[in-house]
Amino acid sequence: MIKKKIISIITAGTLLLGLTIGAATGAWFTDNKSSSGNVFNTGTLKLGEVGVITEGLNLTNIYPGWTSEVKSLTIANKGSLNLKYYLSVDPLDSILYNGATPLQVNINNRGFVDINKLGNAYLGEINANVQQNATGTPFTIQFKMPETATNTTGADYSGLTAEFTFNFTANQLNAPVTATVYNEKSLKEALDSSYISNIELSQDITVASPIEMNRPVIIDGKDHKIVGNLAAGQNIITIYKDNTTLKNIAIERQNKTSGHGINIYCAKNVLLDRVSVSNNGKSGITVNGSIVTVNDITTSNNAWGGINVDLGKNVAGPAILTVTGTSNHNEGAHIWIDDITKNVSVVDVNSQYNSTNIVAKTIYTLK
Repeated sequence: MIKKKIISIITAGTLLLGLTIGAATGAWFTDNKSSSGNVFNTGTLKLGEVGVITEGLNLTNIYPGWTSEVKSLTIANKGSLNLKYYLSVDPLDSILYNGATPLQVNINNRGFVDINKLGNAYLGEINANVQQNATGTPFTIQFKMPETATNTTGADYSGLTAEFTFNFTANQLNAPVTATVYNEKSLKEALDSSYISNIELSQDITVASPIEMNRPVIIDGKDHKIVGNLAAGQNIITIYKDNTTLKNIAIERQNKTSGHGINIYCAKNVLLDRVSVSNNGKSGITVNGSIVTVNDITTSNNAWGGINVDLGKNVAGPAILTVTGTSNHNEGAHIWIDDITKNVSVVDVNSQYNSTNIVAKTIYTLK
């Protein structure tokens, strides 16, 4: 279910936002009884009205560097089913939407993002109970025109009028929905929600703290990257749960401090598909007591090597790495096992690697 809001924008003038918003056979004795009056009532999924977004905001004469006040709105669940809800904006043929420096929006204090990168932004869940039906669940919204949106950058942002349509969409909690993320806060909020099974990046994201994947989820980078600006010893991403996928994404460390790019710990059925991992002070990828498949994997400039496959501390195993597709590595050790006497193995499906045994250690390098 979708509620829509139309937002009209006039630069160097007024920003106007308004709502448009079976039978037995044979020779046997039989007996039958009937049960009548069994009524099934389906539930309802309904968002309450949002109200006028601009009410109480000073939105006159917007200009490069302008930032609106923070507006708090409420969304109410007027149905009988618990719901999760999202905010998106319809594409618009205007430089205020698709220009080099478009209008920006800040949802729930997650930080400003270009309005064309908002995607399907997850807002939260609302239970179908009396209190929330009556009072609604609040969220905040704020707008900004970047300082670089001037008339001296090859595109004239003055005197423009644009009309935006914002969509508020509700889904029942167990419905498969993809959430769009655009910075560290939105990514971690999506990972924290057990009702989001698919996450997509709309732009590159820099994280200042580790990303932990503690539930089954698919993250599709859409050919963007996660850049880790982390303290020494911290892994950029750690995967703890079975049935987890990372795909179409680059994982990079900003400064080559110690730490793994991706650490997979005691998880099964993990897939890394078209993932590149680079510039880490330890392994690019570490497979600890996990069952992992990598397809079209790339590792580069990782101090210890590309992919380490081992049990780790106090792990019974097995640790199994299956390699498919076409691999690329530039480290000295592309894949390695520290102790082949343990329950650890590498399955090279396309026979891409040569292997060398050194005592109990095996090193795999591309042919």
